[in-house]
Amino acid sequence: MHGRKDWTTTSEVISAFLGIKQSKTSGPEILKAKSLLLLAALFCTPALAETAPESEFKARMERCKLMERFGETVMLARQSGMALSDTLETLNKDSSMPLLNAIAMKAWEVPRFSSEQLQLRAVNEFKDGIFHGCMEG
Repeated sequence: MHGRKDWTTTSEVISAFLGIKQSKTSGPEILKAKSLLLLAALFCTPALAETAPESEFKARMERCKLMERFGETVMLARQSGMALSDTLETLNKDSSMPLLNAIAMKAWEVPRFSSEQLQLRAVNEFKDGIFHGCMEG
């Protein structure tokens, strides 16, 4: 796990690459969340496309792992205080992604917690739920 300084530096690099500017009302946590959301969406989109997999189970596992990571990222954004409108705007910067939007909407049904321990629990439960639902579907 990276230290706070590494995360800030990484976030700034990703944000500069993606053209995200930090506003006066959004702190480094929101900036980091926006950067991670964009990256997660970029990596998930190709995985959602239909492919001819060697193994259907293996392909499903890979897709579900990506969706799990996206669920983790979107819940981290939720728990860090990022607004739902900003999240959806970030996700739909280039095109609409209904499945990812639906996951984001579900994340905002979960309360935002103040303690780090409860936030981590919310993130883990949410990403596990996304993975479980994906594997069943």
